[in-house]
Amino acid sequence: MVEVICIDDNNKPEGIPGRFWIKEGEKVHITLVTFHPMQDGGIQGCELYEKPLPLEHCAPYNFWKLSRFGITADNLKELIELIEQSTELNEVDIRSLIEESELQTI
Repeated sequence: MVEVICIDDNNKPEGIPGRFWIKEGEKVHITLVTFHPMQDGGIQGCELYEKPLPLEHCAPYNFWKLSRFGITADNLKELIELIEQSTELNEVDIRSLIEESELQTI
C-alpha cells in the first residue's frame, strides 16, 4: 500500500453515493494501479484501501482516477514498485505512465 493525499475531489459522478466519495486533503492508501476503463486515453485508475468503490453501489465506477491524488517524493518509489507489481502493467514504461497520469508530487 502506498499513502497518497486527495488533491482533487471535484466532478463527482452522480452514480457514486456521497458516502463513498473522498474529500480533498484526505490521506488514503493505493492498493492497485490499473488502466481506468471509464476515462479516455487509458488514464490510470487505482483502488483505495480506505475507500473501495463497491460495484453494487457505484457501478460502473470501480476505480479512482490516479490524478486525483498527490504523493510525497518519499512515497514515489513505493508507488513505482506497486505499479510494477500490477500484472496488466508489466509491459508499460512506468515513468511515462506516472507522467501521463498527471499525478502530483507534493
